[in-house]
Amino acid sequence: MDQNPTIPALRTSTMAIISLVSGLMCIPILPIVLGHLARGEVRKSNNSIVGSGMALAGLILGYLPFAIAIISLGFILIPAQCASDGLNLPERKIDSAEGMTVADQDKELEFREDGLWYETGSVEPFSGAAVSYHEDGKMKSRTKVKDGKAYGLIEEWDKNGSLRGNLFKDKLYPNP
Repeated sequence: MDQNPTIPALRTSTMAIISLVSGLMCIPILPIVLGHLARGEVRKSNNSIVGSGMALAGLILGYLPFAIAIISLGFILIPAQCASDGLNLPERKIDSAEGMTVADQDKELEFREDGLWYETGSVEPFSGAAVSYHEDGKMKSRTKVKDGKAYGLIEEWDKNGSLRGNLFKDKLYPNP
């Protein structure tokens, strides 16, 4: 009687091999479809078919171009979200708050439900510079407002009267 039991021959999934090879050749879609099918085939084979690792490698290579494309698209679209050209804001030459109507943001202005700034008691949206003061009367912040909408950078000062920097979308850019 033979003491060595026979080991059943293992077969490598053809779909796993094709998935890996097509992934290496950068063929779209095919490595993803065959990789998923091959992994299912290996799972259901009761250990008679191998190749789950090759199928996984094919899946990774198949999804990789899509991931790169999405990340690349993000690098293109995110900076476009920060552009203000299409917002119909005042001309860029009006960058200084000098010459604008100044109103105390805490006492003379109110922010209403329509999302606009108004002088207290007025029906017209405010245009000018909305300022806020520290308790000692020194300027704390200045925001430019046009037709009730704040635009541009918010300038902030510390209690000593030194310009801290500009605030844009809740991030402070310190003054150099």
